[in-house]
Amino acid sequence: MYAYTIIIEKAPSNYAAYSPDVEGCGTTGATVEEVLEMMKEALEFHFEGLIESGQEVPSPKGLHYYMMKAENDAPLFHHPTDMIAFIEPNVLHENGTLAEL
Repeated sequence: MYAYTIIIEKAPSNYAAYSPDVEGCGTTGATVEEVLEMMKEALEFHFEGLIESGQEVPSPKGLHYYMMKAENDAPLFHHPTDMIAFIEPNVLHENGTLAEL
């Protein structure tokens, strides 16, 4: 299983999280712990939908990729309170077997 890079941003009344590896997949939560739990669920749900529709699950690129990109492009973090985490989602095929990501 591979770990996906997760960016956590502090909002005025909660936290928001997204993975730069997975376009269009994000969530919010009241605490850092909650947003990480919600993000793991969001990734798993998103990947299950991709698998069901015959699309490829994006591979994680790793933190090094984003740190190098940040030096040459837009910064990885937008605010000093932004945090980073890593999530290893579990994704099951329709037959109940664990999908290889």
